Amino acid sequence: MKSLFASLFIFGFSILIAFSASELGIGGLSSPGPGFIPFFAAILLLVFCISLFLSSFRKRAISAQVLKSNVRYGKMGFVVAILLGYSLLLNVLGFVLVTFMLMFVLFVMDSRKTFTSVVSAIVGASVTTFCVYVLFKLLLSVNFPTGIFNF
Repeated sequence: MKSLFASLFIFGFSILIAFSASELGIGGLSSPGPGFIPFFAAILLLVFCISLFLSSFRKRAISAQVLKSNVRYGKMGFVVAILLGYSLLLNVLGFVLVTFMLMFVLFVMDSRKTFTSVVSAIVGASVTTFCVYVLFKLLLSVNFPTGIFNF
């Protein structure tokens, strides 16, 4: 039942985005307008929404007990709080430091909290931050916030 309501909500949302994007101007493949990507993203979302709507009628046999056992609301709330903190600290501390801290916390959150898992979280956060920095800053020339430390 939840996926039925979710698909109806997403359906309305994708229609709203598609109309808003078409007002911006879609353009064409050779010269895309500012609404090109949002319009086609909304169309793709609409296709997935219709698929969810149709599959919600087929999957009514899933019990509520199975669904409740897989959801960890505490972790979910913690991740939302961490992402909110990330967005608030990004301009203040800079991309590199805040992204490293975010990745470190996310890696540690799902580990066993031993010394080797902390070391692997540091390595994983460093590698992830480095790869994102190289991809977006060096290869695609995207400007990131430098923050108070200017790096």
